[in-house]
Amino acid sequence: MNIEKLIKLSLLNNEMVYSQLAKTSEGIPLINALRVPEGKYPLIEFHQISGGDGHSADDEVYTERYTFQVTLVADDELYLDLRGVIKETLRNVGFRVINEYNSKNIHTNKVHYAIHVRQSYDSVWYEREIVRQQALYDMNVHEVDNNLPKGEYFDEGIGESYEILP
Repeated sequence: MNIEKLIKLSLLNNEMVYSQLAKTSEGIPLINALRVPEGKYPLIEFHQISGGDGHSADDEVYTERYTFQVTLVADDELYLDLRGVIKETLRNVGFRVINEYNSKNIHTNKVHYAIHVRQSYDSVWYEREIVRQQALYDMNVHEVDNNLPKGEYFDEGIGESYEILP
């Protein structure tokens, strides 16, 4: 099961999340597992923090359980606007929120809002949901903007940030 793909597709399929995040040079919102490839904000990073077999019998595994941390990095105002949307989006694909917290990075002045979500999936449910999320994504293909994507850039080398406007 590719739970990372399920999380990413479900977040990309949410129009509010899609429209509010900084974009790659290809116009795709900055949502990625483990590390976002570009240093622009706002963004969402996620990673698995635990997992394993759920239900099994006779040497056959019927469900697998996963716990992920999903982190939004954004300004104060956007964090407040998106936190409920992100939780609801993940609940809609079967996750439940088990923990949430936030902190502020003193160098970037960005809020890091993290939630831990957990779910147990069986292969039938997972296959149905990944097909549904992929179909939604394919149906809502967004036009690619060939301009430099808007967003806030932070240069860690010199400790300065600047904003690219559309």
